[in-house]
Amino acid sequence: MKKLYLLFAISLFSFNAFAVNIIDAFLSMPDSLLVQLKAEQKAELIDAYLFDSSIENRYRGETCIDSINTETNLLQIKTTNISSLQIKLLRKENDTIIGVISTICDEFCDSKLQFFSQTWQPLFLQQVKIPSVDNFFYLEKMNDDEKRMLHNSQFLPFYRVDFIENGIEINFSGFDSFDFHDKEKLKDFLHPSHNY
Repeated sequence: MKKLYLLFAISLFSFNAFAVNIIDAFLSMPDSLLVQLKAEQKAELIDAYLFDSSIENRYRGETCIDSINTETNLLQIKTTNISSLQIKLLRKENDTIIGVISTICDEFCDSKLQFFSQTWQPLFLQQVKIPSVDNFFYLEKMNDDEKRMLHNSQFLPFYRVDFIENGIEINFSGFDSFDFHDKEKLKDFLHPSHNY
């Protein structure tokens, strides 16, 4: 059923406002953005998705497509057991651009967001500004000692970025690197995420 739906959705792309579709964008993606796979394995990965399967990547691990959404033009890949890749077609004025988020999650998650033209030329758009750590806490609910604790804490500045339906969501994943004592005192003031 998934295979029929996907093939039907791809056939309807001629009526879509996007000049390319998410599958073609993925298949034409430069190898440097998906180093876990050899070039010819991208088509195999699409086939594996249609059969709820995965393929062996060049590092002898498993790579699979978690989802392909042809309505929101989003493709999500589990590249290894700790890394993922999201590819999304985005409208910018009268053009289509490609957004790519690479994320590694081990003890903490950290993401990299990039934008490309339809021919995979890097675009140096005004990048999304990651909010400061203060923006991930409800400072107005904190007393002076708690604010001082936040500003004196040592932590890793890691952020997880995900595509959502109409933008991106940024989470402060570095909170897990706070000292246990500080984390316990500050956890009730943590702001879950920011959407753009």
